[in-house]
Amino acid sequence: MTEEKDQLIVQIFLDPDLVWFEGHFSDQKILPGVVQISWALEFARRFIPDAEIKETPLIKFSKPLVPEDLVTLKLVYVPEKKTVRFSYTVERPNEAASTASEGRFLLC
Repeated sequence: MTEEKDQLIVQIFLDPDLVWFEGHFSDQKILPGVVQISWALEFARRFIPDAEIKETPLIKFSKPLVPEDLVTLKLVYVPEKKTVRFSYTVERPNEAASTASEGRFLLC
């Protein structure tokens, strides 16, 4: 984890045994989008401990996150707008790193 004033970068290995993969889906397990948003909010609470999402004006899921992926979550907090921008970048063997999902949410 790397933390600066209003930015946080976290590397996460998606262990195949994560409860979030159970039942989502049987032929190809993927990390649900709601979990990605929840994790982004949890890490955003490092900036604002009691943060809650007021609105999610932008969220884009471009690539599914699957077991054994190595992902980098990047959060940027914009205090004057009470906004958090986030992105998940996935790194897989024999592939260039690419954005799996990104978005922003407004905080209460």
